[in-house]
Amino acid sequence: MVSLVILIDTNMLLAQIQFNANIIKQLKREDKELVVLTPVLIEIERLAIGRTEDAMAARVAIEVIAKERLRIIEVELKHGDNAIVEYAKLVKSDDMRIAVATNDKALINRLVSKKIPVYRLKQKKLIEKV
Repeated sequence: MVSLVILIDTNMLLAQIQFNANIIKQLKREDKELVVLTPVLIEIERLAIGRTEDAMAARVAIEVIAKERLRIIEVELKHGDNAIVEYAKLVKSDDMRIAVATNDKALINRLVSKKIPVYRLKQKKLIEKV
């Protein structure tokens, strides 16, 4: 049984490529299930169009999602950050622990105020913010 579900935000998936940090490998330890919500996937697909560095990173992020077989969960909310906060609040229970992997400061503040653990990238290492 999965002991922790980690929702991965767009910027964390892009950071894996931009900073050459193997975030997925760091997060996949033990009983963790990595999840991408559909609004995050849509945002990455939108970013993948073009020839910028962000577009290239987004295309690689899409490949990583497929290669690592990250679970994709469909949700109704359109905006990635709102979807992450609402989904985390919805599924958080005694039976299911949930956390979010993001570097977005505004999102981190929202999650911390709701007592949802956050993983962030710092010097290419993931730190759990309590």
